[in-house]
Amino acid sequence: RAYEARQFSEQLLSSQLGVNFNTSEWSGRTFEALRAQWGNSVFDWERIAVATREPSRFDAAVWVGDRLCCLLVATLGGEAVTLRWVEGDPRPECPLKGRRLLIALDLVTNYAQANGRYEIRAEPLNSAMVNLFETDYGFHAVKAKGRTPYWRKQV
Repeated sequence: RAYEARQFSEQLLSSQLGVNFNTSEWSGRTFEALRAQWGNSVFDWERIAVATREPSRFDAAVWVGDRLCCLLVATLGGEAVTLRWVEGDPRPECPLKGRRLLIALDLVTNYAQANGRYEIRAEPLNSAMVNLFETDYGFHAVKAKGRTPYWRKQV
């Protein structure tokens, strides 16, 4: 189902965005490109890869040619798929700049629907991300007492 989710996003969004991109699951090639192309990263992706090894993990690398443009990981839960981490190529000339979160959310949405889930969730790291999730992507905050707040959207 992960493969199909990635393929569907590629086919639909490449034509809509006017940028040919490919997606893949994480591999040695992904981490080699991460080290060689990005230099410093906000997240320790290799540690995340080890820490999130579980059958419910959905990971994706987004590429334009050989250029790594985005990494993400989400997990499948009882009610939803939760986008845990997403990061874009830090170089200013990334061909998908301004579109990486859209692609990540589309990938996660496709994965959720392929697995019979109709909600996606996220835990934005800062107020700028909260604003993006709420204003641009229609997420709503859930702030239950004693729990970490998260943002959700029906798909």
